[in-house]
Amino acid sequence: MLTFNTKNMAPQYFALPAPTMNYIFKNLQPQHLLKLYQTSKFFYNKFRQNIIINLVIVADGEIEVFDPTKSIICVSNPFLSNLKDFWITDSFTCRTTLNIGILPKFSHCTIKKLKLNEHISWNDFVMLTEAGTVEKLKIVGIYGKTPLSVAPVEEIIAQVPNATTIGIFNCFFDTTTATALISVNHKVKILNLILANISSLENFEVKPFCKFILKNAHHGCNVHFDFQFVDGDDDAILGVNKELKKFGENLTELITLLLLNTKLKRKLLKKSPVTKYCLILFSVLLVGHVLFTHVY
Repeated sequence: MLTFNTKNMAPQYFALPAPTMNYIFKNLQPQHLLKLYQTSKFFYNKFRQNIIINLVIVADGEIEVFDPTKSIICVSNPFLSNLKDFWITDSFTCRTTLNIGILPKFSHCTIKKLKLNEHISWNDFVMLTEAGTVEKLKIVGIYGKTPLSVAPVEEIIAQVPNATTIGIFNCFFDTTTATALISVNHKVKILNLILANISSLENFEVKPFCKFILKNAHHGCNVHFDFQFVDGDDDAILGVNKELKKFGENLTELITLLLLNTKLKRKLLKKSPVTKYCLILFSVLLVGHVLFTHVY
C-alpha cells in the first residue's frame, strides 16, 4: 500500500451535492478510480485501493514491469505476496509453474480473461474465478480438489458460467463427466470451445457430450476436439493413434453439423411449409449420415 504525508492536505470540495457524490463513490469501477487517482492524492487517500488492470506472472529471469495498466512479475519475487491488497480487473496470465501458497488472495479479482500455461491448484482457480466475470478461459488444466487428482472438465466449465471462449488443453473425463455435463447450465452461449488432449477415452460418451454442446453453445460456435495419444512407436500403437486422431476430427465435424442443424431449424420458422419440409429432410439426412458413417 502506498503511503504519503496527508497532514497538510487541503480538503476537497465538489460542485455536485454530497448525496450525489456519495452515490458516485459507492459505485465507482476500477477504471474510474484510476482516473481519479491521476487527478488528486485525495482520492487515493480516501479509497486506498491499489489496482492492476493486467497481471502477468513469469518465470525467474524475465523482465519485470510495474504499472497499473500491465504489471509483469517473476514468480519468486517476494513482492508478489504484497499483491493481496490489489484489485485485478481485466486479465490474469501465468506463464510459469505456481506452487501452492505462492499466489496471494487478491482483495478483488474481477478478471475477464484468464490464461494459464501450467496447472494450478483448485483453490487458486476458484479464487481467480469466483466473481463470475471470466469471459475468456485458456488453460492447460487444473489440479483437483483432492491431492494427486485433476479437475474434470465439467467442474472447470461450471466455474466460469459467463465464459464465451473456453480452451482446455489437457482435458480429463471421469466416470461421472458424461452425465454431469448435461446438467451444466451455462449463463451465456459458448462461441469458441476447444477441448484438447482428452484423456480417459473409456469415460467419454458421444451422445451426452453432444447434448451438452447443443444446450450451451451458440449455433455458430467454433469447436475443436482431439484425444490424447498412446505413448509408443510400434505399428499397433501408431494405428491406435491414427484412429484417435480420426475420431477427434469426426467428432469435431459432427458437432459442427449438429450446430448447423440447429441454425437451420431456427430459420424454418420464417419459411413456407414446403421449404420447411425440405430443410427438415435435408438436416435429418445430413446429421444422420455423419452420425452413423463417421462416429459409429
